[in-house]
Formats: sequence, C-alpha cells, structure tokens
Amino acid sequence: MIQKNTFPKVEIVTEWSNGSNYAACRLCYKRDVPTCLTENGRLCINCVISELKKMAAKNNLTEWTSPQIIHVLSSAGNVRWRLLFLWRFKEVFEIVSEKSPADVDALLVALVHNLGCVHQHPLASAIYEAAIEACVSLDKKILPTLFQVCKPEPWQSYANIILACSLVAPEDERVQNLIQKAVYHSNPMVRKHVLNIIANHDFNWGKDVLKHLANDQNKDVSASAAKIILNLNLLNLKRITISKGITEDEFAEIERTIEHDYPADTLKKIYRQYLKDIFKDSNPQKKGEIVSAMAIALANKDLLQKLLSSLPENVKKILNIIVWEGGKHTIKKLEKKFGIHIEEEDKYRRLTIYDVYLLFRVKEDYYNKKDSSLYLSDELRKMIKRCLPPPDGYYLTPLDTSKSPFVYTDNSMILRQLSLFAAYIKQGNISFNKNQTKAMKVSIKTMTKSCHIQEFYGDKELEYMKTQLIVDFLIMADMKEIGNPINGLKQLFDNFFQYKGLKDYQLRSLLSHIKGDAYCYGYCEPHEKGVRLSFFNLLKEMSDCRWYSVENVIKHCFYNDIYLDIVDRAVASRYLYYNAPYTYGYRRAEILEELYNDAIIIPLIKSAMFLFAAFGLIDIGYNVPKNPFLQEKGREYLSVFDGLQYVRLTRLGAYVLGLTEKYEMEGIEEQKANLVLDEQRLLIHMEGEDVLKRIALEKIGERISNAYYRVDCNSFLKECFSEKDIQQKITYFKEYISSSPPQIWQDFLNGILRRINPLTIEANTVIYRLKPDKELISLIATDEILKKYILKAENYRILIEAAHFNKIKKRLGELGYFVGNI
Repeated sequence: MIQKNTFPKVEIVTEWSNGSNYAACRLCYKRDVPTCLTENGRLCINCVISELKKMAAKNNLTEWTSPQIIHVLSSAGNVRWRLLFLWRFKEVFEIVSEKSPADVDALLVALVHNLGCVHQHPLASAIYEAAIEACVSLDKKILPTLFQVCKPEPWQSYANIILACSLVAPEDERVQNLIQKAVYHSNPMVRKHVLNIIANHDFNWGKDVLKHLANDQNKDVSASAAKIILNLNLLNLKRITISKGITEDEFAEIERTIEHDYPADTLKKIYRQYLKDIFKDSNPQKKGEIVSAMAIALANKDLLQKLLSSLPENVKKILNIIVWEGGKHTIKKLEKKFGIHIEEEDKYRRLTIYDVYLLFRVKEDYYNKKDSSLYLSDELRKMIKRCLPPPDGYYLTPLDTSKSPFVYTDNSMILRQLSLFAAYIKQGNISFNKNQTKAMKVSIKTMTKSCHIQEFYGDKELEYMKTQLIVDFLIMADMKEIGNPINGLKQLFDNFFQYKGLKDYQLRSLLSHIKGDAYCYGYCEPHEKGVRLSFFNLLKEMSDCRWYSVENVIKHCFYNDIYLDIVDRAVASRYLYYNAPYTYGYRRAEILEELYNDAIIIPLIKSAMFLFAAFGLIDIGYNVPKNPFLQEKGREYLSVFDGLQYVRLTRLGAYVLGLTEKYEMEGIEEQKANLVLDEQRLLIHMEGEDVLKRIALEKIGERISNAYYRVDCNSFLKECFSEKDIQQKITYFKEYISSSPPQIWQDFLNGILRRINPLTIEANTVIYRLKPDKELISLIATDEILKKYILKAENYRILIEAAHFNKIKKRLGELGYFVGNI
C-alpha cells in the first residue's frame, strides 16, 4: 500500500506528465498513459486509481458530516475525496438519509453535478464515470434529480445525464423523450452520444432515428450512424441465428476460424462475390464486420441455403467433395475430374485461383505450385454440411449377396481353435526376430500347418496372412482370459474395443506398407483408443448381419467424420512415407494431407476387417489385392488388404459386440489324448488325438507311426544350441509330456544334463605348426630338453604350455633355429 502522504500531489494538474513527457510507472512500468510525480516516484493514472480505491475501501465514512460530503462533491477540487464518496455513494446515501434526511436532495444534486466534470485534470473522466455508476446504483430514485438538473449546456453534462437516465430506466417514456430531443442538439458530440445509447437499447423508434442521423451533415455522426445500423443488423441476425440452436460459444468459434483462415482482402472479395445479396441492408467494410457477416451466413441455415444456391455449379461440385470427404484435394485432380480451370497465371506468371473459388483455402506445394490443394477447416465443413444433401454412401446400404470371387466365412471355427491357438503360443512355439518385435515367417508357417488354419489366400506372397493376424493379436493378449471359447472371445474383444486390454497391440501395425521414423511414428494412446471405439460402433451399425460393400463402408466413414486417425496427420506428413514406383525404380512418397485418407485410413479400414474376419466376427468377400490409385514398388497394390470388397457381421460377431445376449453352438469338443511312456524303452504311445500334444511330441521325438514316437539324444536335442535351451527343453518335457516319468526316462533326462559341455578350453596351452623340415622334426623327437617341454607332437603340430614357450625358443636358438615374435 502506498503511503497517504504521497497522494496530495495527484490533485495538482502540473504534477502529471502529458504529451511526449510520459515517464514509466514505477509499479506497472507503463509509458503510454499519464503519470503523476509523487514522493515515492511516478505512478500511472491506472495505478493511482487502483491505490485510491484501496484507500477508499478503508476510510470510515461515519466520520464525515453531510455538509462536508456535499461540499466535497460540489467543489471543483478535492479530486481524491470526490472519488472516495462517488465509489462508495450507496453507503454515503444511506448514511445521509439516516442522519440528515433534509440534506438528501442537496446530496443528489451534488452527485449529478459530477456528471459534468470536464476540467483538464487527468482524473476527470474517472470522476464522471464514477458519478454515472453512482446514479445507476440508486436506480429510479435519482431520476427526478437528473430531470431537474438536465440542461442543454454544457453539452458534456447534458450527454452524461442522458446516458445515466438511459442506464437507469430506458423504458421510461420521459427518458426516451429526452433521448429523442437530444438527437437534434446542435453539438455533434451530443448526437454521437445519442447514437451509442440507441445502439445499446432496442427502442422501437431507434431505427428511424438512426436513419435520420445516417444523413447528418456532420460526417463523423453520419458515419457512426451507418456503422451502428450495420452492426445492429448483424447483431439482430446473430440473435436470430443463436435462437435457432447454435450456442454463443459455437458462434464465437466460427468467427475465430474465419478470422484465422481468411485474410482481409480475400474476405472482401468473398463478400462481393457471394454475401452482398444476402446482406442487402448492410455494407460491412472492416475485416471484423465481414467475419461476423460470414459467420452468420454459415451458422444460419436459411442464409446458408441462400449462399449455397447462389454458388456456380463447378464450385458446388468441389464443395460437395471437400465438405463430405474432408482433407486436402489437389487442384490438378479437381480440374481433371470436372474438366474445369481453377487457377490462372497473373502478369508475373504466378498461379492464383479465380475469385469464384476463394471460398476454399489453398495449401500451396512448396516445390511445385501446380500441386497446390483446396480445403476447408473442419469447423466450417461441419456448418456447411447441415445444408447439403447427403451423398451416395452416406448411409450404410445392405446387400443380399457378395459378388467377390473369394468369400471367407469362419462358421465359428474360431471357437474350436481359439484355445488351441492360445496354448500353442503359450508353449513357446513362436520364435521372433532379434528385436523380439515380429514373429518369424517360419514359425507362422509351422503354426498354419500344425493348427490346420484355413488361410485367406493360397498365393505365396499372401499366404499365412490370417495366421500372422492371429499371432500378432494373441501374443499381446492375456491368455488367462481365454477359458471358455465363447465367453473368452467376447472378453478378449470387449477389452480390445473398450481399451481395457491389449494395450500393447497397435492397429497401426496393420499398415505394413508405411515406413518412417519409428520414434515419431510411435504409439499414441488417444489415437489408438479413439479408433478402436470407432470400429466398435461401425460394426454395430451392421447389426442386421447382411452384406455391405467396402466402398460404401469407406464413404460412410468419411461422410460421417468417423474418427480413424490412427496416426497424427502432422506427424504423418512430416515423418511417414511409402515406397512408390517411379520411372527409375521407386521414390519415397510422403504421407501428406492429401494422401492421408488413401494411404492410411482406407488401408486401416480394410486391414481391420481382415483382422475381425480372422477371429470370426465378420465374413468377408474379397479378390486378389489391386489398387488403381496407389501402389507400392514392385506390386499392383499398396496394402496386402486392398482386395477387400464386402463385409458381413456374423451371429458370433453380434454376440461379441453385445447386440445379442446369447450365442449357442453345438459340437465344440475339446481334443483329448493320453500319452503313455514305455517303462522299458524310450517310446511314447499317444492314445487319441490332440494337436497340442502331437506338437509337443514332434519337438522331442521322432514319429515312427501315427501313434508312436521314439526319443533319443538326437531327437531330444534338436533346436537346442545352448545349455539354457536344454534346460528349457527338459522343463517343456515335464510340463507337456510327463511331470513324473518312469525311471528309464528320468535316467535319460539326467544323462542329458550330465553330458552337457564335455569339452573345455585349456587356456594356458598353445598349438604351433612346424615347417616341413626333416632335421627340425628329428630334433623335436630326439632332443631331451625339447621333449621335456613339448606336450604333444603330431602331424607337424606341437602342443606347448604358454609358460614354457621361451625355454623352447631359447633351445631352438641354441640349435641354430631363430624364433621371432609370434
């Protein structure tokens, strides 16, 4: 708090800076407002007012008498105390009314006197503003005094009295008469004040007065009147628009979007091109006014309908594509599609779009201006979409049959195999690459054959696709959830769709054609979570279990703005690509905005449908993969899933999604077989049939008939490359073959352990090769000293302990053989 003794100087006008002499405030450091030199440094006008208000709040008003208060409010000086009483006038009024009722009228006259505070003191405006607030706080009690004191001159007092009256009782006929009379005041400043009052109140005579003042001889008055008419027209349209369903916040968001998307020059051209006839009573000139007009045109369905009907046919065609499909669309592609010209060259040979297409935003290609794109912000697309008829594909349309050459129907086979798949993976039958990120192709192939999996394709390039989908999904699942096949499958996908489980599984892994920086392409939980939920809702829309074309499904997703952005679009455009065919090999095609739908979303939809088909949730109709628009190098398609053509929800899928309460299926029998280990020989007899047990036997033995397996060291140790592998194989034997085998088997296992690593490296011995010198060989065999230190000599090689090397070197030197540093 600033000390009181610093404030007397604020009374003195000469202590305030003015013009170019403004100095910085020591509290807020502002320089662009008047400051007062106090004993404790300079303070700006705002900081002075702030500190005076703090002091006013602490002042004891009961210490003042009514005559003292009236004298302060009536005098030209005493700025600080006048403000004190005005800021707390409601309390002052109550004190005077209670202690000196006879002084109330004089107090009110003194209050109104402050509405005309027009002297040169910097705090003069604070005084009359505080006086207006004081009048409003008294409500209609102040009206008689305002009418009594109101005189045409001085004009400042007159204008502020009328303002106070309009704030207190705008509906009062006397107040309105006073305002109407002021319209004809000789001073244009009064007429301008009247304009502001009319702009803030909905008087039934207000429009007539505004029209009158729009023709005022004073240019400032006429311009202000014209602007207010414009603003009132727009404001009225805005009120009507908001009353029809859109909220204030939504309207403000549209305004912010338009403000951000379009420069002022473009907005003026758009207004002249399309909005001028819609807003016949208005003529906005400034950017903010045109922004409001355009926001109203887009938010108001009636006006938007007029706008859309006024568009040229070519603009309508492009608008339909951009509004419904979203994203960015290259100008080149649009020109080719509709046989039109969107761009022209200016006199500097720069490409610019024709004015009729300025409604669209342009994304220029940095390297090639001819590859620029058109688009609209999502906020504007959604507004326009309300008045456009839904295009073909907006709704899902069921079909009776699939016309594809290949149809895959699981027929609930997954329920017979799910436990088998889970146990197969749990047994450790799947091997991975060095990074442990991808299952090896040989493991996938083996599982397909061992588990008798019916694949989607027989082609070598596409074989094992189904098995790969199943393995990639199940290795991320909690195998404990898979007990009863029906309930286990439902729980598995409940957790998947609701993002309660399989959180390490990433749908983006289905996009194997996409390359890029692994870190930037990393897992993003909001994207994964949102896309899973979108697929859940999309499948539920097919609840009638009839066929739907994939083309229809894709359009339905785009047109209804179903969230399928599995990768952030900005990240994709910066870091991701695919290898596209090129004249001389291939090129890196970056996943820019205009490619995002074709390169990511469409392949994602198709691959996810293949995944759901692999688990029996849907049936699919498909062909060999082909893509006429995008291809990966050396192929006719971009994604291996490009052949998908039709999908149909199954009864099992309906149950998993919660659309039906029960699912019953007969014939789900668990395979059972008994393994009998021979007590005399290393033979195992399998009684019955069990795929998992047969796989286990294949790992440790050699099949000698359909029911018998022979085990020996060679068969048991296959695929073992270390002691750890052998230990794991023995553990595997006890877990899946027999935990308490007969003695002959126990002895066999103990023997395997005992014979691990029979060879060890002798660290202190070295083998040297001799030159084929007969005399040297003879010396090695006969010399007593050499024989003493050479451990073994055979086939021109000798074995020597490293510690004795120098002794042998010395002896050979004595015999005439030089041995250098080896």
